[in-house]
Amino acid sequence: MSLPVDGHRSPRVVVVGSINIDYQIRTATLPRPGETVEGSQFLESHGGKGANQAIAIARLDAHTSLVARIGANGVGAINHLNEFGVDTSNVRVDESVSTGIALIVVDASGEKTITVHRGANERISVADVSAASDVIASADILMVQLEIPIDVVYYALKLGRELKTMTVLDPAPATALDDELLVLVDVIRPNATEAETLTGVHVVDSGSALRAAHELIRRGAGIAAVAAAGDGNVIASRDSEHCVPLFDVQSIDATGAGDAFAAALAIRIWESQPLQDAVEFASASAALATTAMGAQTALPSRNAVEAFLKRQRNAGGAQALKRM
Repeated sequence: MSLPVDGHRSPRVVVVGSINIDYQIRTATLPRPGETVEGSQFLESHGGKGANQAIAIARLDAHTSLVARIGANGVGAINHLNEFGVDTSNVRVDESVSTGIALIVVDASGEKTITVHRGANERISVADVSAASDVIASADILMVQLEIPIDVVYYALKLGRELKTMTVLDPAPATALDDELLVLVDVIRPNATEAETLTGVHVVDSGSALRAAHELIRRGAGIAAVAAAGDGNVIASRDSEHCVPLFDVQSIDATGAGDAFAAALAIRIWESQPLQDAVEFASASAALATTAMGAQTALPSRNAVEAFLKRQRNAGGAQALKRM
C-alpha cells in the first residue's frame, strides 16, 4: 500500500465503478410488498456509487479519476463530474445501452430502498481498466464497488495490488465474495447487510459488527470498517478495534452517506491517521451527506467536515471513540 510522502500532499485516487441516473421519490413511509404509497417529492439526479465516491473524494481536495461507462443518455453525467474536477478521460460512452438507472424511495427518517438497472455499468470491461493502468500506476488509492461485473472488480484490485496502490472495496450491493478477492483488499467497508452476506454474522450492534470485521480480516482484508446499525460504525485491523457512535444531524436522505464514509475513510487512512480518528472523520462526512436530497447534493468538503467536528467537540456533542 502506498503512503503519503508528507502530511500535506493530496492523494491521487482512481475510482473504478458505476455511473447512474437516480430517480428518487420521498414518502412518509417505505411501501410494503403490494402496497402503494404517495410521494411528496420527486428528484432526478446524478448517482452511481462510482460517481458518488469520485465526487466525494474530489470534495475532500484529492485528485480523482473515474473509470466507468455510460450510455448515450449519460453525457450530462460527464459534464457534472467535470464540474467537481473529476478526471473523466477514462469514462467511455456505449451507445448500445442506457446509462445505469437507480429507482430510490426515501422515507421521512432518511431510510431508503434502491432498485438498480446496471445498463452501461454492466459493459465496463477488464480492457477498460487495463487501458487506465498508467493512471492507476500513478495513484495512491484505488476504490472499487460491486455495481460493475465481478471479474472487473477482481482485475482492478489485482492490478492495484501489483502496482502497490492502496485498494479499497465498498462491497455494495451485497454479494458473497471469495477469499481470493478479499486478500487483494487493504480496506473494506460493508454496511450491516453486506457484512452479513460476506461473513454470515448477523450484524445488529457494535459487538456483532466487530465479529464480522474480524472475520473479514481473517479471510484476508487488511482493515474492515462495518456499519453497526444504531451503534454507529466499527473499524478493526489485526491489532486494534474501535467504535464511533452516529452523529446527531437532521437527516433528510441517506442515499450518499455510505459513499461519503468510504471516500473519507480511504483518504484519512492513506494520510496515516489513527484508525479511530479516520472513522470519526468518515462518520462526520457521512452524517453531513444526509442533510439534503440526492446522493451527491450534500457531499461535504474537507473544510466542512473539519468545521463540523470542531463544533461537535466544542458543544460536547461528539462522543470520544472508545476502544473495545
